[in-house]
Amino acid sequence: MLNYINRVHTGIYGKVTDQDGNLVHAKITLKGHDFDSSEVYTDVLTGMYYRMVSGGSYTIVASAPGHSSVEYEVSAMSDSKVEQNFVLQKYPTDFESTSLDGNVLRYRNPVKNILNVDYELKQPVSLQFELFDIWGRKVKNKQFEGISGINKIEFDVSDIKPGAYLCKIHSKLSSKEFKVLKLID
Repeated sequence: MLNYINRVHTGIYGKVTDQDGNLVHAKITLKGHDFDSSEVYTDVLTGMYYRMVSGGSYTIVASAPGHSSVEYEVSAMSDSKVEQNFVLQKYPTDFESTSLDGNVLRYRNPVKNILNVDYELKQPVSLQFELFDIWGRKVKNKQFEGISGINKIEFDVSDIKPGAYLCKIHSKLSSKEFKVLKLID
């Protein structure tokens, strides 16, 4: 039991706040390691997290609803601890959210040249992004290979006319649609 208690105090730890210093209840993941749901969450009262790891280099990601995700490269030594704090930026009020397969999609709306979409997947999947004008004509089409975890997609809309569009994101199993307003450059 004492060995476990000592082991809990090794690895990567830190605090997660927003840009105003407020505590954020965030999910902490290690890219390429948390496919088995071994992610950890910050403590609601303190904003602290503790992630046991073996010695090595890791990409650690902090994500929370309503905030942009942040990732850092961290090197940890066996039987020691490394502090990695995170400051997450709140999404501006012009961000909208929806869900696909129970996973959160966040996107800025309206857009000018780039439609940025953040989404979290529980498993890797191919996604098809399609953009339709108000008459139902497909004006843009792009396929993305999503990975397990947080995905950030940039969808170039600089070559389409200003106006209202319907963005459809679909996989083999489900589909989600949301409205996008393209502004004048």
